[in-house]
Parts: sequence; C-alpha cells; structure tokens
Amino acid sequence: MMRQLFFVLALAFVLCGQAGTAEKGALKSGPQAGDNLPGPFYPLVAHSGEPDLVGKKIDFSEKYGQSPVVLVFAREITNPLTTLVKKLDAEVAKRKSAKLRAIVVSLSDDYALEMSLKDYGKKKAIKHVNLAIMEPDGARPYKLSKEADVTVVMYKRKKVEANHAFKKGELNEKGVETILADVPKITCGPTTHRGGFSVNASWSFRRSEATAHRGGRRRCRHRFAPLPSPLTSCRV
Repeated sequence: MMRQLFFVLALAFVLCGQAGTAEKGALKSGPQAGDNLPGPFYPLVAHSGEPDLVGKKIDFSEKYGQSPVVLVFAREITNPLTTLVKKLDAEVAKRKSAKLRAIVVSLSDDYALEMSLKDYGKKKAIKHVNLAIMEPDGARPYKLSKEADVTVVMYKRKKVEANHAFKKGELNEKGVETILADVPKITCGPTTHRGGFSVNASWSFRRSEATAHRGGRRRCRHRFAPLPSPLTSCRV
C-alpha cells in the first residue's frame, strides 16, 4: 500500500514538473497582464477612420489615454490577421459607448508598406481600426519577442488586462476567438454593491414616480433594480 502511494506521489510530482516547464517555455511577447503600459510609441499611421491621423507618427498611448485599447503588433498580413482586423472593426463599432479603440501595427522596415496598408484598409472596408507601420523591433520598452509573429496587448487606463502571443502560423480562427473573448476585460468594470443592490457605474436604481411629503419633509422613495449577473457593468 505504501509502495503504491509512493508511486502515485512520484508520478504527480513528475507531471507537475512537466507542466511547470511547459508554462515557463510559453511564448511571451510584450507587456503582460497586470503590467503598466511601458510608455509612448510612435507608429506611422497609414489608414484610419480619423483622416487627420493618416501620414503622421502618433503616440496612441497618449491619444487614447484612459480608454480601452486592443493593440496588435504583426510581422506580416495573413488571412487570420485579416479576420482579426475585421472582427475588431466590428467590436469597436459595437462598443462605442465604452470608447473601445483598436490599433494594428505592422512591424516592417519597408515603408513602401504604407501605401499597401492604405489600399488594404480601403479594400477591406476597415472603418474603426487604425493601421500603422513601425520598425521591426517595435517600441523597445514593449519587449516584443522576435519569435512572435502576432502580439496582442489589451489594456485600459494604461494597465494591461490581457496579452496573447502567436508564433508564425499559430494564429487561427480559435486564436482570434480567444482574443475577442477577452475584450470584456477592458470594456467591462467591476460593480460595487451594498446589501444586494447595485449602486455603481450604471447607477441602477430607479426613482419611483411619486414622492411622499410627511411632517413637512420631502422624502423620496426609490425602487432598486436587482443586481446583474455576473457582477460586472459592461458597456456595449
């Protein structure tokens, strides 16, 4: 019995060690969840729904300030990346009240790519995603891995909430859906509540139609909306 128990414990130890090694070996590129945005970066804008930005080097970390942002660094334009761009375009359009923004930065030293991105944006009818170009190393403080073909940094109030990195050929439909599934992390916020009622960002209680006057004092009665589930307020 003791021998069997020892065998089970030894096997569990080996498996845990292998899992830890696999996790350590996972591709990391760019600032990770919980990190603050490293600072400014200045890609050259080739296509944008804001015409005034085109042809200029813009620091989007400053321009979009506290807004939620999906920032994508890509080394080449592929079909899966195009799928991601189109779906991000739809997400930004859908989440206007949350002020969601999206930027796709092509990492290349070929500045002829600027014209290609202009044509790409028009051809694909991209209206809400900024397309820009930057040198292959990207913004150095962002520590983009050379192994990463696509790096996605999702942040709000300049704090990273999610990060996804893909080697060449790894980004696929499932990867795109995984990225999109994290959009609520930057467009939804925690709801504070008291006594089982929501009292936060959406200020969910409703005033009753009538107010009562008793003893010469005005008293308002309120009807409270039930707390939403899950306990988050999400702007769409």
